Amino acid sequence: MLPQDIRVLSAADVDDTFHARYSARSKIYVYCILNRPSNSPFLTRYALHWPHKLDLGAMKASTGALLGRHDFSAFKKKDEHYRNPVREVLRARLARRRNMIYFVIEANGFLRYMVRTIVGTLMLAGQGKITPDEFASILESRERERAGPTIPPQGLFLKEIKY
Repeated sequence: MLPQDIRVLSAADVDDTFHARYSARSKIYVYCILNRPSNSPFLTRYALHWPHKLDLGAMKASTGALLGRHDFSAFKKKDEHYRNPVREVLRARLARRRNMIYFVIEANGFLRYMVRTIVGTLMLAGQGKITPDEFASILESRERERAGPTIPPQGLFLKEIKY
């Protein structure tokens, strides 16, 4: 039996060479931000609470820089080294539904803390602390120190793995 919070939508026989991690073509992650003055006791485990206004337009304008093949070293875990930090982002979008902001990103792979650090940096754009051009410059710099904070794991969900 699986834990109640895990659901299998389909299953299929696979070749012996199949590897759940390395055979994936892409993965989709969602990060949820509860953007209102008061937190919800029902959502504290499932969304980051941010009580201050965020400029969704500035955040959306910044996401365009993520698309395509890039070295994502600026958004990796500090002091972690990768043989190849290049990943291809296929989709990155933000949407607001009432008080919830959803960041959805699909890529052929992710570095550790990559999504959480991207969202932390997007939130700097949403606060007016950086411009979309500065966001792109941070990505191009490959310097972790220039990016925003790695925000908490509450709110991060692996939505789908495509094989």
